[in-house]
Amino acid sequence: MQQQQLILDGRYELRHQIGEGGFSRAYLAHDHRLGRDVVAKILRVELSTDAATLQRFEREARIAASVSGPNIVDVYDYGMTNGQPVIISQLISGVDLSRVIRPESGLRYEDAIDIMLDVLGGLETLHRAGIQHRDIKPQNILIPKWDAPAKLTDFGISRSSNDPRLTDPGTVLGSPIYMSPEQIDGRPVTIATDIYSASVVMFELLTGRPPFRGESGSQVMIQHLQKSPPAPRSLKPEIPLQLERIVLKGLEKDPTDRFRSAREMAEALVAVRNTPSPGAGPTYEPDRTRYMPADDQVTVISKMPERREAPVQKRDQAPAPRPQVGRKRGFQRERKQVPLRNPAAGRSTPKPTPKRSWLNIRMRTIPRYPVIIMLVLLIAVLLLAAIQGT
Repeated sequence: MQQQQLILDGRYELRHQIGEGGFSRAYLAHDHRLGRDVVAKILRVELSTDAATLQRFEREARIAASVSGPNIVDVYDYGMTNGQPVIISQLISGVDLSRVIRPESGLRYEDAIDIMLDVLGGLETLHRAGIQHRDIKPQNILIPKWDAPAKLTDFGISRSSNDPRLTDPGTVLGSPIYMSPEQIDGRPVTIATDIYSASVVMFELLTGRPPFRGESGSQVMIQHLQKSPPAPRSLKPEIPLQLERIVLKGLEKDPTDRFRSAREMAEALVAVRNTPSPGAGPTYEPDRTRYMPADDQVTVISKMPERREAPVQKRDQAPAPRPQVGRKRGFQRERKQVPLRNPAAGRSTPKPTPKRSWLNIRMRTIPRYPVIIMLVLLIAVLLLAAIQGT
């Protein structure tokens, strides 16, 4: 397909190919109407005449557009161009989870929990809408470059409970490494199917390898049906025991023995994440830049310092003197420590204000020293007159 091609009534301009799958090719496109970059997923030419594939492709667009959430890639538009169906979806700047997993070593269990909580958040959104994804695998989980939640994508084989005609009974669809036992033997698919596939991804995040491997897809599927998965701690002893139990519960052969919902599994993972392991240091804080590839690293802004809580002061104690910031100790002015009133004694009754007579008021307005001098002189004159009279 030529570059700079306009599709869907000239609204979208194809830039270049960014991905390719078994059924379709993905292109970076530009939406001229809204002025934003998007992804154009176009069905392969050789599959454009197959009625079942066309139906599945259109239903993928309808299912993805019927739900919205922070952990799901948004679908914006759908149409036909040159006889080929096109899905226009949100552009995520980042990588898929397969590029994040470290082969044979896995991620820190805290980072693995952080990613899986985002995956389970997307599954909970789908399941509440009556939709099973049925193809949970690292290639369908996108990790944004910036510190944003992981997102589920590719609803090509998803099934809605309101439209069960998408897959005929007995049809096997999915990726063998991540398929559930009920998918392999053609049993009814439920939300427990997505729980199983998510647990396979969690196993791979922790250990760097899936629980079952083989030379062919059929060998792997037989192991899903008949073989018990290895304990994650046998491959990586530092994995917490409770986390291992969660993964193994999600990998139970019987769907009824797994978690009843994505939310239930997420709550179990949160309990593990909030329980620090011996010698683990401070409480974990999510930081996706730890497990991004080197060429996708971004600058991390330093964290704010921890706020120290002020000591609790009892009401019947005198407040401690405040330090004089920026002043030398020798120039600190001492403050009078006023003892606090005992709160148990209740509020004290104010003293009555004494009545002020007119004489008191007048005397307060007359200067005192001249009056005293005049009285002394008057007494002296009277004494002198008494002496002379005698």
